[in-house]
Amino acid sequence: MGQKVNSLGLRLGINKKWDSKWYAERDYEKVLHQDVKIREFLIKSTEKENLMVRKCVIKHSLNQTFIFLHTYGIESDSIKIKLPIMEKVLTRLMGHEVTLNHINLIGLDSTYLKIIGKISKKLNSFTTRKYFTSGLRVLNTVTLSGSAALLTTFLVNELSKSQRHSQFLDFIKKAIPIFMVIRPNIKGIRIQVSGRLNGSDRKKVDWFKEGQIPLHSLKSKVDYSSSTAFTVYGACGVKVWICSK
Repeated sequence: MGQKVNSLGLRLGINKKWDSKWYAERDYEKVLHQDVKIREFLIKSTEKENLMVRKCVIKHSLNQTFIFLHTYGIESDSIKIKLPIMEKVLTRLMGHEVTLNHINLIGLDSTYLKIIGKISKKLNSFTTRKYFTSGLRVLNTVTLSGSAALLTTFLVNELSKSQRHSQFLDFIKKAIPIFMVIRPNIKGIRIQVSGRLNGSDRKKVDWFKEGQIPLHSLKSKVDYSSSTAFTVYGACGVKVWICSK
């Protein structure tokens, strides 16, 4: 009967911090709904530019709001033009000054070229797949940052595109152990995908675990994320747990 509690909410105040940082005595409901609208707006806007959102931190002060948007992806010229416009739209929505700070994790890819040769030899059967290069780059960044949200977004995007889900999941299952040997900062990774995988008549639950994920230990640094992939065969749920040392 375990594993029903969100791993992030369980560890708030212990080794996890809130993504929304503010205090309100009277208008709590109003500020809460504002945060939800801000996140929905930023996620939709960045997804159009092929950027994956890792985290969105919102800090409210008396007459100013600071937003720290952590994304991953190659920045195009359009997103650089779009960011100031998004900041103005949020200022109108909030009714006071909003400062939008964009942080891109693509800078962590500098280490990718050093290890791509070793990894490619061990994954020869997947080199012709469209997701091969992008998958290795994302997994490299995920194992460096320990971000479950980034891995979840990547899995959802690829599952939505492909019809042969088992091949893509086999690639992930074989690539993760290789990265975990290279990145000793990751203690364990667990992935669970459920739905009509490969167009099966009934729902299937496919899960993969590498290393240790101590969910009952509050001191363990466990990052958790869940999302839904809307495939040709229906909706598939994706859950990811990453434990860092």
